[in-house]
Amino acid sequence: MRIVDLGTDGAMRSVAQGINTSGHIVGGLEFPWHAFRWDAATHFTDLGDLAGHDTVASSINEAGDAVGESWVRNANGEDHALHAVRWAADGTITDLGTMGGGCASATGINYAGQFVGFIHYDT
Repeated sequence: MRIVDLGTDGAMRSVAQGINTSGHIVGGLEFPWHAFRWDAATHFTDLGDLAGHDTVASSINEAGDAVGESWVRNANGEDHALHAVRWAADGTITDLGTMGGGCASATGINYAGQFVGFIHYDT
C-alpha cells in the first residue's frame, strides 16, 4: 500500500471519495466545492456543475464515468436543491434529478452505469 498526496490545486482542501483500478480518483475541491477527476498524468480535472456552485463526485467506475451531487439554483440565483449527477468519461454531465424527493445524491456506480445513492424526502 502507498499513500499519495493529491494536493489541493489551489483550493483550501481536497477530499478523495472514489477510485477505480486504473488509478483515476474522484472527489471534491473546496471552496466552493468543485467535483474533480484526478489521474497521475493530468492531475485535477474540474468535472463541471449543474448551474449551481457546489459539486462533489463520490464514485468512479472502470469506464471512467463518475457520479455524485450538485446543487441547482432557483430562478433567484439561490441554491435550491441537491441533485444526483453523472459525469460521463467523455465530459457529458447528466442531471439525475431528485428522483421524487427533496434532494438526492448518487454515491456509487458500476461498470454497466447503474448507480446507487440516497433520496431525502421532505416531511
